[in-house]
Amino acid sequence: MLRFCRGVPGRICFLWLLFSLVANFTWAQSETATVSGQVVDPSGLNITGAQVKLVDIDRDTATSVTTNNSGLYTFSSVRPGRYRMAVTAAGFKVVDVTGLIVNVQDHFEQNFRLQVGSVAESITV
Repeated sequence: MLRFCRGVPGRICFLWLLFSLVANFTWAQSETATVSGQVVDPSGLNITGAQVKLVDIDRDTATSVTTNNSGLYTFSSVRPGRYRMAVTAAGFKVVDVTGLIVNVQDHFEQNFRLQVGSVAESITV
């Protein structure tokens, strides 16, 4: 028997070991997904500080993040469902993407290339 089971009845040790294995397996499974990507300008340069909004159509909720110095953004723990996204940045047109479907354990990548213009102008994809 294993060293940590010395002095413990075999049945208890077996149940503890079985529970440990099952618990580790279930914690490894994720019921969510990740949505990430990069926001760049027309020449491919990173846009720092762009606002990326993820809207859950089924639950009518929204979450926003800001791009980092590399123009990257990440939404972790995204529940499966139908989504739309909107990206805004000063001096660029707003970009809306509709019809996104996120499934369990997806690593969904959505990149954006913003066009120069007024925030009042928008592009829907």
